[in-house]
Amino acid sequence: MFEINPHLTEMTKCLERINLILFEDELPELIRSAEYVQKLVNNTKDITGVPCILRIKDLTRTPQGKVRQLKMDIELIPLHIVEFVMNVRARMKKRGRVG
Repeated sequence: MFEINPHLTEMTKCLERINLILFEDELPELIRSAEYVQKLVNNTKDITGVPCILRIKDLTRTPQGKVRQLKMDIELIPLHIVEFVMNVRARMKKRGRVG
């Protein structure tokens, strides 16, 4: 028999390196997206409440154009992800790896 734990540990390290490389490849697009979301949210900073996404689905109207039925979904904006991406960007800038 052989010890499997060292192999699992090494595999985990390899997967972490792969994940980091893939993340770095997508970082410019993630930064653009995070900046866009920040810009939208900043426009609401003087308004009371929590910014969110409101989705209206299955809207049906009467022949007169009045709303007969609709479904709405409310989703919080994942600001923690925006903050994470911007923190990664700041760290990468310090290292001279992101413009």
